[in-house]
Amino acid sequence: AARPRGINEGRCAHYKRLGVVVPTAEESWPRPSGMPEVVVSEGNASKSGVPLFEIRSTKTHRRICMEVGLSQLNHEPAEVENFVRLRPFCVEALFVMSEICRSTGEHEAGFQLLRRAAYTVECAFDAGMSPFMPSGSAVGSQALASWPRVALRLPDEDDAGWPGWAWLG
Repeated sequence: AARPRGINEGRCAHYKRLGVVVPTAEESWPRPSGMPEVVVSEGNASKSGVPLFEIRSTKTHRRICMEVGLSQLNHEPAEVENFVRLRPFCVEALFVMSEICRSTGEHEAGFQLLRRAAYTVECAFDAGMSPFMPSGSAVGSQALASWPRVALRLPDEDDAGWPGWAWLG
């Protein structure tokens, strides 16, 4: 469940998250690096007036994606598992490994991998990305009309290089 945001929100770069995935005391997850960034778009607002964000790949992320693809070439689960061990916050590799876990019946392990992937995506969000906060000042049932507070710019369907496809797939 999502936790309400506090007054200290955004003061520490590690905690600029929505709060959907909160690591437990046993999970000492650092702030992931080498992932795409979810940043405010140059257009800055959608047609409805809410902030518009886009997913931008980094040079490091493109290199990591190539490494993930190479680890999948042999169709050997051990290769993907080794890759996840080396890069524990690579969203694409976590998705592949969770599918392997699902197909072998290891559902809890697959769930934990997806949980880590969700945490990684959350950490990529810009500080202003907060879809759980209504954009208007309406109260009660009227507040639902003001959702969502943010919009995500999607590319054309034929843009296979867009880094967000793995996240939305």
